[in-house]
Amino acid sequence: GAMSQSNSISSVMYDGLNIPTSVSGIVLAIVAFTAISGGIAKISKISEVLVPVMAGLYLLGGVAIIFISPISSYNALCTIFREAITPRAVYGGAAGEMLRRAMRYGVARGVFSNEAGLGSAPIIHASANVKSAVNQGFWGMFEVFVDTILVCSITAIAILASGVDLGATSGAGLVTLAFSQFFGDYGGIFVGVATVLFALATILGWSYYGEMCVFYLIPRGISRKIYRVMFVASVFLGAIAGMEEVWEIADMANGLMMIPNIIALILLSGIVIKEAKKPR
Repeated sequence: GAMSQSNSISSVMYDGLNIPTSVSGIVLAIVAFTAISGGIAKISKISEVLVPVMAGLYLLGGVAIIFISPISSYNALCTIFREAITPRAVYGGAAGEMLRRAMRYGVARGVFSNEAGLGSAPIIHASANVKSAVNQGFWGMFEVFVDTILVCSITAIAILASGVDLGATSGAGLVTLAFSQFFGDYGGIFVGVATVLFALATILGWSYYGEMCVFYLIPRGISRKIYRVMFVASVFLGAIAGMEEVWEIADMANGLMMIPNIIALILLSGIVIKEAKKPR
């Protein structure tokens, strides 16, 4: 998680400001170390400010694109549905391979984006000071909706509506090009700042996930210190590594996380139903 996010930040900094990835990696490592040294309290204070602001501004930017170019946005939406359900997608071996790749990367990126089914998000939800676990669970479902249905869908519409060459670049760079088509250089700067804030908040969240798991497995003070050093190192390595390699590692790790968690969800589904039926 840390590697992929730091990789996104370093890519944006290099493409937009020509800042070497190694410099971004060092800065990010220092920021991450400073933040995680303060524990969950400091992480929560930083995230509770960054996340709502960056999400709100990003959504406003995407909605603005839709209003600026409603016809192109409508055509983009039609393209998404048409390409998803068109019969030609299953004709021939090549088309079948493209469909397989689309499903593979679509599921992988969706899971990485909203953490649904990974078992990681409940770690932070469990630390919330609430009266009902069920109510907190509903907030977990809400975050998946906002992240995937709103943020990701608006991003896709903005990219397709902009008419940019989809093969020109990838990742955050493609979003930067799309926003630049509508807002000029300010659009690129906006996406760069939003990407940094999104990724930084995610890095801090992942640091807490890992620290809690390590402490559970090895309940000694030294384990946390070792983990923090390894985590900060991964932030730097992710920034200087190739994007494809980083995402392959992330996808593999997420898949390994999902297997035991899905089994646990099935076994605990009865308890979930029972708790959900209780009056609140």
